[in-house]
Amino acid sequence: ISEDTDALTLDTGPLRLTIDRKKPFTLFGRAQERGGPAVAGGGLEYVEGKTGTTYTAGPPKRLFLEYRGPLRVTVRAEGQYEGPGDCRLGYITRLTAWAGRTDIRVQHRLANSNPEQIYHANVKSASIRLRHGFGAEAEARGGAGRGGGRPGEGGRVWLHEGTVTRDYRAP
Repeated sequence: ISEDTDALTLDTGPLRLTIDRKKPFTLFGRAQERGGPAVAGGGLEYVEGKTGTTYTAGPPKRLFLEYRGPLRVTVRAEGQYEGPGDCRLGYITRLTAWAGRTDIRVQHRLANSNPEQIYHANVKSASIRLRHGFGAEAEARGGAGRGGGRPGEGGRVWLHEGTVTRDYRAP
């Protein structure tokens, strides 16, 4: 693990991830698997239901190690979505990596937290896009076995994670 003013970098051995502090949040600014490019960009966005306006995740306001152990590390990123008009939603993302492994656990939440005023968000859709270089054998899986698949070369996988009661009080 290394940190500087521009980024936080995780190295599991076969996987090296760089998470940018100053650029729009895309999960990984750069990712390399066994020295070769693994992710070549992407984005996090949501579409507001009434206006159809698209908002994109801005740079993290906070980026820190939430857990650091000998075999596992969890990075937490918090920030705001950006776009035209009155964008009020933020994000909280956790990225967990394990020593010696190439898989990453991603927990991403839209955050609607304003103690000053109640705001009812109307979200039509929310997405995480990654342009990967893993080839046809890439795999995406939803939590608790709820969805997934192989996106193949340039393909897509749709995962839907609904509201889970156990997560209501976990930011």
